Amino acid sequence: MQTLPIFVHISKTSGSSTATLIGCNYAAGETHNITGGLYREKGVRVNPFDPKAVLDYVLRERKNLVRHKLISGHMPYGIHRILGVTPQYYVFLREPVALLLAHIRNVRRAVETRLKYDMLPPETEGYEFALKLLNCASPSEVLDMVLAPDFCPTGNAFRNLLTHYVSGCWFTEQVSLTQLNVAIDNLRASAFVGITEEFELSILMMAKKLKWRNVVPVLANQTPHSAKGQPFGREIPDEIRARLVRPLAYDQALYAVGQDIFHDAVKAEGTLLAEAAAQLKEIYQQLRRENSDLLYREERNLIDINAMSTQWQKIHERVLALNAGLAPASPLGRWQKICAAA
Repeated sequence: MQTLPIFVHISKTSGSSTATLIGCNYAAGETHNITGGLYREKGVRVNPFDPKAVLDYVLRERKNLVRHKLISGHMPYGIHRILGVTPQYYVFLREPVALLLAHIRNVRRAVETRLKYDMLPPETEGYEFALKLLNCASPSEVLDMVLAPDFCPTGNAFRNLLTHYVSGCWFTEQVSLTQLNVAIDNLRASAFVGITEEFELSILMMAKKLKWRNVVPVLANQTPHSAKGQPFGREIPDEIRARLVRPLAYDQALYAVGQDIFHDAVKAEGTLLAEAAAQLKEIYQQLRRENSDLLYREERNLIDINAMSTQWQKIHERVLALNAGLAPASPLGRWQKICAAA
């Protein structure tokens, strides 16, 4: 049976930044992003987290998808069963409280942009939810709304997002201990588990696993903590963390298992990995000092597929330039050589 690497992009876990490397390590047509395919087919009005929309797309495209060297996008674990392949799953996890708040920031930003450009008419499913979410003035009001017991009874995307993805239930039912156990088994069987808070170490190990010649991505699609109207800042108050202990209990357990898997993998590498990760972190600090326009996707790209494509071309060029400029004797240059020869 064919083996196929599958990168499961869990929302707000550095998936867009990882995608900047995917596009630069394969020839055109060798990879396929399911989320991008949905947007191209249905337009940006489509909900890329709608299980039925994603399932329908994968079913229609299954014979085409298996021809690729890697597939990626917002999709659940288990998609390989439809494709009839032996999967190699790659995934990043993020600390659950930080993940929830980042997810809320991202949803509010997307809703606000779509309303601004008349991309969310009143007849759209979820329109009332969108208005309520934008009108919440405080962090407490937002959490009251998204954590309410009757909110999205078929599968609340704001509760235990990691477990929804990795168990494969993906917003079709509420998460329980059963899904957590499935998710833990799936995580342990994965080809690679990265940690968003350890992005530099994670992306370099993923590059080695996949034998990528380019190892330095750029940071993409990051919603600023200070964006106007956002209810949550960079620092998470203790009372918010305390309130989220119980609602996010399954994700906390899964994240702990993921950390163990990740740290065991780090220990298996030599000191060069840490040196290369430190150099990569310095590159990002320099980009931030330069106020790189690629660190934050412009709002127009959220609703204009052509603008989005143009932005990704610019990102592609920046990634290639960053990797071409690595000194061969530097830690990243040496890591780059190891990855290409792996």
